[in-house]
Amino acid sequence: MLMMNRVYASVSVLLLGATLCCPMLSAQPGKEPPVSETAPAPSGFRPDQYESGVVAQVNREVITRGQVWATLSGSLAGADEATRKDRFDRALVEMVRNVLLDQATQKLQLRVDERFVRTRIESEKEEVGGEENYRAALMERGVTEREYMSDLMRQSERTFLLRSKAGLDRGIGTELRPEYEVIPTVSEVRAEYQKRLSTEFSRPAEREIWFLAITRGSTASRLPDGTTEPGTNEKALALAQKLRQDLLTGADFGVLAERFSPASADEKGYFGWQQVETSSLAQEVLDWAFDAARRPGDLSEPLPLGGANPRGFVLVRVSGIREASVVPFAEAQGLIAQRLKAKRTAAALALVEAKLVEESYISPPQLKTLLSRSLREKAAQASGR
Repeated sequence: MLMMNRVYASVSVLLLGATLCCPMLSAQPGKEPPVSETAPAPSGFRPDQYESGVVAQVNREVITRGQVWATLSGSLAGADEATRKDRFDRALVEMVRNVLLDQATQKLQLRVDERFVRTRIESEKEEVGGEENYRAALMERGVTEREYMSDLMRQSERTFLLRSKAGLDRGIGTELRPEYEVIPTVSEVRAEYQKRLSTEFSRPAEREIWFLAITRGSTASRLPDGTTEPGTNEKALALAQKLRQDLLTGADFGVLAERFSPASADEKGYFGWQQVETSSLAQEVLDWAFDAARRPGDLSEPLPLGGANPRGFVLVRVSGIREASVVPFAEAQGLIAQRLKAKRTAAALALVEAKLVEESYISPPQLKTLLSRSLREKAAQASGR
């Protein structure tokens, strides 16, 4: 029996795969009444057949173990028993889903225009590099072009059914109408904007920052007798003042940073756009850079590093300023609408398929229960509930 996590994962993957739009379809109301939960088994069906080949029944159609294994031919070489069972379970779930969708499309007499499928095939031929590569791919899969075309037609019909009921396509007539609304209204988009205004759609102040640091240690010097004269704050300050004058007269900030500032040599002194809340730069650098008096191009005086007992001095340049701002609704509207539609689409597709499962006869009953629960969990997750 399928484990819950396997069914959930399988159904989730299959559901999200339904994204193809098929405009060239026709439909007529079906005449066959819906099959009830107590639909009779097909002729000759017995419960003990689960042990001898039949693994599931979907309304009046049975799925045999051989049919499931046939879909896995060539993909299980060398697989251990646990892997084989997992793949079998996933394949069974996919077959049940496809049978349900095919039964629904047949009841509505949905038919895809063959010209649409041929156009898609021609596009695929171009993608794989021509007719020869396309036929080689079909041979590798073990299908003829006609079989592949037939499969594409069924996929297109299934997809159109799901998309129409989920509200993504216009549907056809009275039998195939949207059951959900996935396009958000302007009011709903604006409400989502207000909800996220203080976080996602608020831009904090930013400064484009350069800095080089002259530490006491970097001013130590080797004496003729081989000893080292320690660096001092006085030397560090004097060097920082000299470098500031060099920068004011056109010296390259990156070159000086590489030569005199080990702390910023790798970056050549440039640290890009920084925000107070997320920056890892020294507080002295940020305090000066984000001062309200700053203007683009400003260069600081030597700033002491380390408070009352400085370990050196830093020169900071602000080359760009972005003040705190809010993303306007007109700018955020499209993104928000797209997100809301995507969430609602995923939920609607899951609910359409869950309803199809719940209105059908599926045996063994545990399979139906797990499929329904998985799809409804998927819908709840997609909608954020």
